[in-house]
Amino acid sequence: MVGGWVLGIDHGADGAAVILRGSTAVAAMRWKPCVRNGVKRLDLRISRGDQFDRRVVSRFSDLGFELVALLCELGADEISLAIEDVYLGKNVATTMTLAKRAGAIIAPIERKFDVDAVWVSAGEWRAITLGLPRNTKRAVVKRVSAKLIPARVRGLRVLAEKVGNADHVTDAAGVADWARVTGQGGKKW
Repeated sequence: MVGGWVLGIDHGADGAAVILRGSTAVAAMRWKPCVRNGVKRLDLRISRGDQFDRRVVSRFSDLGFELVALLCELGADEISLAIEDVYLGKNVATTMTLAKRAGAIIAPIERKFDVDAVWVSAGEWRAITLGLPRNTKRAVVKRVSAKLIPARVRGLRVLAEKVGNADHVTDAAGVADWARVTGQGGKKW
């Protein structure tokens, strides 16, 4: 989908999403946990063009609906959708929580745009977009990603500064750029 709309998602509790139009980042969204009136919520920051919004949402599915609204506002009618796959570590409960959150985020997007998300492992997208071996240590990957992804994806630096220049933003942009380069994340039917 060269020149089309691509949405990349890093779905952690502290996570991000980046929307590309071609190879240019046109919007970024970042969220992180917060507490309001004694209740766990998500602090959401959205940047697009000259606009910046900040609000608190209640659940991870709200993030999916916010992304749908943002894509529609930008004029996207057909998108590619890519999300970083969950990693099975020693703590299975953590893996299950990540998978549930990811599903909650992408379900509204898949439904609205009639698209199936493609799940890509961190090692795979990093190998393609950063040229790193799949077994590169996390600290090295984060440092390289923070340097190379903003140089590779036009417009990302400005958006990332507005929403909070976290490595989650560069990771989401890396996932989106992987989908753009490989042509994955579009309609399967």
